[in-house]
Amino acid sequence: MSKIVKPFIAIVFAVVLSISAYAYTFEVDGIYYHYPGGEYRVYVTHGDYDVEGWYSPSYSGAVVIPATVTYEEQTYTVVGIHDNAFYGCENLTSVTLPNTIEEIYQFAFQGCTNLTSITLPNSIRLIEHDAFGSSGLISITIPNGITTIESGTFAGCASLTYVDLPTSLTTIEESAFAACSSLSHIDIPSNVEFIGDNAFYNCTSLTSINLPNITSINQGVFNGCTSLAIVKIPETVTSIGSRAFGECTALDTVTCLAEVPPVLNYEAFYYVNTFEDVVLSVPCQKIPDYQGAENWLYFRRMVDDCGNSDIEKVDKETILAVFPNPAKETITLSVEEDVFIFNTLGQIVKQVNNTKGTVTISVADLPNGTYYIKSGNKQQRFIKE
Repeated sequence: MSKIVKPFIAIVFAVVLSISAYAYTFEVDGIYYHYPGGEYRVYVTHGDYDVEGWYSPSYSGAVVIPATVTYEEQTYTVVGIHDNAFYGCENLTSVTLPNTIEEIYQFAFQGCTNLTSITLPNSIRLIEHDAFGSSGLISITIPNGITTIESGTFAGCASLTYVDLPTSLTTIEESAFAACSSLSHIDIPSNVEFIGDNAFYNCTSLTSINLPNITSINQGVFNGCTSLAIVKIPETVTSIGSRAFGECTALDTVTCLAEVPPVLNYEAFYYVNTFEDVVLSVPCQKIPDYQGAENWLYFRRMVDDCGNSDIEKVDKETILAVFPNPAKETITLSVEEDVFIFNTLGQIVKQVNNTKGTVTISVADLPNGTYYIKSGNKQQRFIKE
């Protein structure tokens, strides 16, 4: 046999094994079960595959999973929902799980677009990644005992409006709630220590957020949350990553409780007009510290909790009006001195000398991104699209 054929056969054999790994052992009352052997414990799984080897939708309507099932005079305890068990069952509307269920594995209910209701029993200790991704869930209560919402668990659940997270929760992994576009509010338990990249990416209905005592706000966590108006950053935060609040165009108030300004990525508030639209509230007597901290200086409207403010001064003296913003071809502004355009690394990318009055500057040659424009003691940030 040739050296080319042998590896090919090995690959095919591996694929066959992976497809059949959780094939059902028996079926009772329209529900398919996998029995791995050993103790008399079984897992709900899917039925047969279609002719192309994909999971064939096995369930529809309201499905009730029993706590035990008897097959050929042997009784088994139903303890889990296997990988892909209900994958793509678009006609599934609700699922009732017994108190014997301990684990829900990856992609278990992925793509169940009409699944609006499921009650998770307190016996569950593990929900794997992408378990409910792109399903039709409207609300969900996560049982106490769950410590991690794994990556993509509820990603793409566009109808999800209510989530009740348990006090046992410590970790929300990347993209866990990404694109949950109907989710307007969520209470994050105080025990949560880590929130992964893009965890709430494109949750476009989310209006406010109180964060627990995490140390880092990772990249893209709230990127694209276009209704987010109020953010409260706890005193424990030491760093804020790229686009953590990118494109949060409704942002009105950011309260940062940290006595020492966190390390702020230059694109943390990408596409947010921090110069004019956002008020930054900081601890008492800390306005100078934030004004002197890298990238925080682009918040030109600051107040502190002792009542000090530089908003009036900034509005009058230091904001440079730039139109349009964002811009594609040109920007227009009124100036008295030379104009300098900087990129986010602080490098001058364009300079216009001997300018006075209203001037129009071409930016068509600049790569898309964030820039800062300065003339005299006035400055502004603008976006090149």
